[in-house]
Amino acid sequence: EFKGGSVKSYSIAPGDFGFAIAGFDDLAGGDAADNARIMAGLFDGDRGPKRDIVVFNAGAAIYAADKAGSIAEGVAMANEALDSGAAKRKFAQLRDFTGR
Repeated sequence: EFKGGSVKSYSIAPGDFGFAIAGFDDLAGGDAADNARIMAGLFDGDRGPKRDIVVFNAGAAIYAADKAGSIAEGVAMANEALDSGAAKRKFAQLRDFTGR
């Protein structure tokens, strides 16, 4: 991690964030229609490895954008966005704006 003019190395693992280790088949999507169904399910509360990877990546992005003090805090924010429906509402706004 490069932050504040210095480089810090560390390792992270799924268990650090309460996630189970998942295999490729647990995370694989499909065609566009399959992926849209998966995403809709995540917005509607589906749990499991696909949600975990989405939440982890979103949490890391939130941290990288300096909107959270740690990846764990970013993960908590991403979970809250899904659980509260905020992510679903924001996606609907984007979909309406783009007409897709």
